[in-house]
Amino acid sequence: MEQKIKGDKIDIGGNIRRLRLEKGVGQTELVRMLQLEGVPMTREALVKIERGAQHIQASQLRAIRDALGTTYDDLLKQSAPRDAASGGEARTHVRPPPTSNVAQRATRTASQNFAPSGAKQIASYCN
Repeated sequence: MEQKIKGDKIDIGGNIRRLRLEKGVGQTELVRMLQLEGVPMTREALVKIERGAQHIQASQLRAIRDALGTTYDDLLKQSAPRDAASGGEARTHVRPPPTSNVAQRATRTASQNFAPSGAKQIASYCN
C-alpha cells in the first residue's frame, strides 16, 4: 500500500500550485508529465491535492518534484499564517468586489445613450 503524506501545518498542495504557476505549467500539462512517468493521476485529483481536499501519495510527490524541477524543501515549506477572517485558509490573492447593481445600470444606460442613431430612431417609433 502506497504511503500517503499528510501535512499538518504544511500546505503541500498550495506549495505545488505556487511552484507550478511559477514555472508556467498548467494543471493538465503537469498531469500529462506525471502520466508519462507512469504515475497515475487525473487533473481532478491534482485539483483536490492543490486545494488540500485529498492527501498526496509519496510517489506522486516525488514525480511532481521531478516534473517541476524543484526540491522537497520547496514542496514542504511551512505555510503562511492562517487568516481567521478568510475561513482559516492562507490568502494568496484578493478578488475584486462584484460590480454593484447601480454601476451595472449606469453602464447599461450609458451604452444605450451611445447606440447608433438608427437604433435611437427605431426606439422613438416604438414609444
